[in-house]
Amino acid sequence: FLGEISVKPFEPKTAKPGEEVTRKKELRNFIKENISNLDEIKNSCRDKDKVSVNVCFNLYDGVKKDISRYDKDLDNLLKIVLDVLPDYMDNKTENRELGLGIIQNDKQVFEIHSYKKFVQNIADEGIEITISQWN
Repeated sequence: FLGEISVKPFEPKTAKPGEEVTRKKELRNFIKENISNLDEIKNSCRDKDKVSVNVCFNLYDGVKKDISRYDKDLDNLLKIVLDVLPDYMDNKTENRELGLGIIQNDKQVFEIHSYKKFVQNIADEGIEITISQWN
């Protein structure tokens, strides 16, 4: 176990074309502003060549009329999270967008376990990320 990040209350977003960068920035900024032990998590993860990532997406389905809130593809949800963890959120050579710097590069992720859970309380909506060393 290297670190745990609980992103709540926060609506998990998918990698929607045209809005991807904005959505990555929203997640990155929320984590930076609300996770007090972020530097500690970075320090425990930075020197690891291989990590395992466990991600639970808590989707609010308390309002059945708004299916866009909970009817989301897992792979598109995961893309945003995995792109925010490294030093940079993109592969550009110039004007690169900074990520969280928890890992150097998402190539270090050797295992991913992810799932969706429906929650009835909007305060429980969000993302739970656990990073551990891959064995």
